[in-house]
Amino acid sequence: AVIRRRYERLAVDDPQLARNVSPADPDDVREWHSAGQLQAIMLRDKAIGVFAVVPGRVGWIDADEINEEVVDTEHAGHGHAASAQRAWAGRPAIHGDRMLVGTVDRLNEVSRRTAERAGRPRVLEDVFLLLP
Repeated sequence: AVIRRRYERLAVDDPQLARNVSPADPDDVREWHSAGQLQAIMLRDKAIGVFAVVPGRVGWIDADEINEEVVDTEHAGHGHAASAQRAWAGRPAIHGDRMLVGTVDRLNEVSRRTAERAGRPRVLEDVFLLLP
């Protein structure tokens, strides 16, 4: 429900970005939960968001990839997503030396700042140009 609500709000707040990003498929969310790859973002005793990390690849980098990360709008902007990324990255490594990576849409400045605050600098930047 938190994922759906956040993307509904995004469609109102930033329709251009909402056209480029979409919520995770509910079947994927269930699978991530079963595999222990989905974590609740907690504030005291209340779940205020979700964070899913799965083995993946960005470019040539084999890594653990953020596949979903949302925080309820009433709790957004307080560093909870960056804290979730830092907490996940601080866990003992299950698969040796892996990196935490994610793809951020060029219009998604909030997620770019979150990644940077979590200690994830830009490494790759794909640029697409329309050809005449």
